[in-house]
Amino acid sequence: MLTTQSQIRWSTTGVPVEQQRIESLRLLRNTPAITELTHLGADGKESLFISRLAMDQVGRGTDFANDVRFTEAMKKQTYVGPVHFPKPGEPYISIAVARGGTGVTLAEVSVKKVWDMVASIKVGETGYAYIVDAKGHLIADRDPALASSQQDLSRLPQVQAALAAPATERQREGNTFDTSPSGASVLSASAPVPALGWQVFVERPVVEIFGPLWSAALRGIVLLILGLVAVLLAGAAARRRMTVPRPA
Repeated sequence: MLTTQSQIRWSTTGVPVEQQRIESLRLLRNTPAITELTHLGADGKESLFISRLAMDQVGRGTDFANDVRFTEAMKKQTYVGPVHFPKPGEPYISIAVARGGTGVTLAEVSVKKVWDMVASIKVGETGYAYIVDAKGHLIADRDPALASSQQDLSRLPQVQAALAAPATERQREGNTFDTSPSGASVLSASAPVPALGWQVFVERPVVEIFGPLWSAALRGIVLLILGLVAVLLAGAAARRRMTVPRPA
């Protein structure tokens, strides 16, 4: 995403509208995740709209002056919005990048590849990964239906700890025993995506981790019991031989 932000800023800074259009078309061609670009002037009025899905527009003048994407980008240079779903099953985020005081460029960016990546992660036999946003809402999961519902996971101990930690501490990955979204006991590790405010979690069920140990322990106990039984039987047989009277 940092690369996408840099590409947006580089391709649209300090150039006339027609050049912006050419650079925007090049950006869409080279960055498939971006589906549309909206260029705003310093007053928040739309000067250019380029899209893969709709007709391009020049000088339409739509007012974005009070849009949070515009106001935040003008204040902080960059704004990354929450995951939203223009269509079911199609996750997007809005990225707004200021153009050196001359205006702001808004980009709609598909994060479907992030979904596919998370769904493909497998840890052991049943381990999995998922991502939550800065509020603890699920935004990527092995089950797309769950991700689309943006389930609130802020109640989970590992999510609370990750979101409550200062940014410097979030950089340190750790493993803890926690509860999964489905209620199972898991070993959980997390890492932040600072630029987006996301947290990536990788979890593996405790029963799977300790299953081999429990199996080995069970086999050991069975063997021990069999050994004790064998010793007891051997002892009983020896006692019988000792107590049986010898013939005269």
